[in-house]
Amino acid sequence: MILVTGASGQVGKHLLRALSGKGIPARAWIHRKENETALEDAAKEFEK
Repeated sequence: MILVTGASGQVGKHLLRALSGKGIPARAWIHRKENETALEDAAKEFEK
């Protein structure tokens, strides 16, 4: 699984399409202020 950040921009959109076209699983991460805490919490869990 590949996480593409900045997926709302042109490069991110093209990257997601290219990965999908090759059958590579990918997800988009679009930065939003309300997601910052969730990302920090996930990083802390990952470090454990």
